Amino acid sequence: MDQNPVEGNNYYRLVQIDLDGTTYVKKMIVINSLDGSKVARFDAYPNPASEEINLQSNDFGRTDLIRIFNDKGQIVKEINMVKEIGNIQKVSLADFAKGIYFVQFIGEQKILNTTRFVKVK
Repeated sequence: MDQNPVEGNNYYRLVQIDLDGTTYVKKMIVINSLDGSKVARFDAYPNPASEEINLQSNDFGRTDLIRIFNDKGQIVKEINMVKEIGNIQKVSLADFAKGIYFVQFIGEQKILNTTRFVKVK
């Protein structure tokens, strides 16, 4: 993901080079960013985690719900967002079993982003 898009058009092209040296060049795409600083970023840290995970976004204003799934696809926690909470949501992992978890940030009736984290201990 481009961490520093510019305002306006951003041009991207994927170039894949296989181990045998074969090169594949995909067509260029254009992503328009009205304001590069407002590109939504979502993160879960520390990763791996043992006691608590921090869910962070620069765009929680659009997030209505955070949903956490285990590796079997079962919902283990849902957090209804309060718009005034800031940009970090702390989640206790005390009741979570050891394993891999997926976090969905949901807003505007769609999934805005999905990230994952590992619970250890």
